[in-house]
Amino acid sequence: MTIVSPTDLATSFEQQQNQKNGNASTTQPTPMMLYQTGFILYNTEKQLRNANKEKKKQYHTFLQSYRDMITSLSPLYIKNIICNELNVAFCSVVKGNNDVALFPAMKSMCGIYTNSSLLCQIGFDSNVCLAIISFYDDYFIKKKQEDEEMKECLFQTLSCFLLHGLIYAQHSQREEEDDNGLHAVMEVIQTLTIGDSNYCIGDLIQWQTIYKEHHHDDVDTKITTLQKAVKHVFVDPTDQREYLLLMLDSCPNSLTANAILTQSSSSTITTKKKKNQGKKTKQNSQRYSTIHTPTPHQSNSRRLTRLG
Repeated sequence: MTIVSPTDLATSFEQQQNQKNGNASTTQPTPMMLYQTGFILYNTEKQLRNANKEKKKQYHTFLQSYRDMITSLSPLYIKNIICNELNVAFCSVVKGNNDVALFPAMKSMCGIYTNSSLLCQIGFDSNVCLAIISFYDDYFIKKKQEDEEMKECLFQTLSCFLLHGLIYAQHSQREEEDDNGLHAVMEVIQTLTIGDSNYCIGDLIQWQTIYKEHHHDDVDTKITTLQKAVKHVFVDPTDQREYLLLMLDSCPNSLTANAILTQSSSSTITTKKKKNQGKKTKQNSQRYSTIHTPTPHQSNSRRLTRLG
């Protein structure tokens, strides 16, 4: 895959915007172009966290060009062409369980969606959320990998999808379709949290509470907890909203599960030790009883000795 430089992409985005404003014929960006852009956005942002102001300024120019380009596109083109192809391809890569292809795909999706709330809203797909959760469960829970960079990349993407693509997307419809919007959010959350050993959403909520310590003070893709977003969008404390909040609060997480597992293992070991000690005590008691209990022959001998 040929990687395009940020400068070339920014120039291409500006030309795209200028051509549209001038009503000239335009060349629509392809899904592959967005894939490359997402990968560059992710890597460049990571590299520039400790960079000087000039380099950060160049990056923000590139980022703004990217967002302007997204805004200039038709929502139907974004949904049916760009996002649909990207989402289907990502889900396919996850099912293939190939880390070599999956890691760059996850980084690209992170760069694409975490830098545009509009893309999250238009391109939201619960199948992508399920694919991310499947990846998390396989890589971090079952294989017990400790890749903090990939974990943050995964949580960033899933956060922006659920916050800006699902919950905040209901904000514009809140006055007209409050119940429908809340029901839509609840259905997705229920689908994503099926199973007692599904720790991804619980771990995500824990991560969201400490994410403020990192970058992303960007209003466009600001991250907060799912619970705060629900309260912000659905102001009235209806029974349905409270049930959704309770559902989110009770999501199991791997930290608690590990603590319970450790405690359970300790209790099992202690119980086994007590049982073993009980068995040894019983065996010793039986052995003592066998040694000190006279046989019938011994009893008769003692009785004859006393008579003599």
